Amino acid sequence: MIVNKKGAIAWTYFVIIVLLVGLVVLMVLLSTENAISDLVSGINQGLSGGINA
Repeated sequence: MIVNKKGAIAWTYFVIIVLLVGLVVLMVLLSTENAISDLVSGINQGLSGGINA
């Protein structure tokens, strides 16, 4: 089976992206409440930090 370099690189990126997305989805499903609260507190800290700075 012959695959050109561009095709191989594209498939590699595709696989990496799919794995990353799957990992993020899995983490969110495992700790939805924690993820949301962390996200909200992180945004609030970022906003207050930016305003204070």
